[in-house]
Amino acid sequence: MPPLRQRVDDLISRVGETPASGYTGGLSQREVDVVLRLVSNGKTDREIAEELIIAIRTVDTQVGNKLNKIGAT
Repeated sequence: MPPLRQRVDDLISRVGETPASGYTGGLSQREVDVVLRLVSNGKTDREIAEELIIAIRTVDTQVGNKLNKIGAT
């Protein structure tokens, strides 16, 4: 996870430098703040689902989509 964590930290540090919709891969502020931050902090899909009160399958799909947007695996 360290490479992903570094990319998230880089995105977060550039918040003031880019428009709200200018994140890598077209990520929204919510995608960066919630989904990627939770993933980069080592949360499992189950933990993210519980925290956001959504289905695990939704988390799996959404996390996969966000990682694809930024070119991460």
